[in-house]
Amino acid sequence: MAKRTELTVCASCGETVPITLKTPNHALHVVLSILTMGLWLVVYLAAILDSAMNNRFSRKRCPKCNGRL
Repeated sequence: MAKRTELTVCASCGETVPITLKTPNHALHVVLSILTMGLWLVVYLAAILDSAMNNRFSRKRCPKCNGRL
């Protein structure tokens, strides 16, 4: 999985801090879906759902004050 960095505001200290999110490698999954005539789409969908659930429900903490983001 690839990683993407976004800026968010900490609810505790009010500082803007970077957070790292995991994302699937879309180019790889599209190529594999084409090569397998669509069979890889099931794996691609599972990767998208897995990264969305992990990014949404992971316990992110502020690197400055250790407060929840």
